[in-house]
Amino acid sequence: MKEKIQNTMSGIVDDQTKEREKLESAYPIVKTLCQQISNAIKQNLPALPEESSEVPAWWKNLANIAQAVNEEPAKIKSRAAEIEGFLKGVNMTISQIEDEDKKIEQAARVEKKIEDVAKKISSGDIDPDDRRKVGNRPESLKTLRMAQAKLSEDDN
Repeated sequence: MKEKIQNTMSGIVDDQTKEREKLESAYPIVKTLCQQISNAIKQNLPALPEESSEVPAWWKNLANIAQAVNEEPAKIKSRAAEIEGFLKGVNMTISQIEDEDKKIEQAARVEKKIEDVAKKISSGDIDPDDRRKVGNRPESLKTLRMAQAKLSEDDN
């Protein structure tokens, strides 16, 4: 499952990583240029006469353009943060899937171990009532008990 998601997402993750790197490398240049353009527009806007009650549309448009240009670096930072969050989300998802796979594998290993011990008990290779000998690495008592329980369930 983990590999399937990694294969599916690898192209997207690569594209997003490249885009984030481009945005981060372009940010200082864009920020400087946008500040200069915005300041130039604001400096060259003519002063409005005090007697006029309405602001001309062309003046509003230029002021709006200056504001939009000034906000562009923040949009770049925001997009880079969005990409970073996306990448962290993908990594967290893969990590959680990996953890779940490990839990499933561990449960399967324990079940296989119990089955193996149960087979050894039923074949007579292991006597659970025998004294445990020093120097040997016997099966754990927990595994022996679980195997005996499994055998008693099978008998019933």
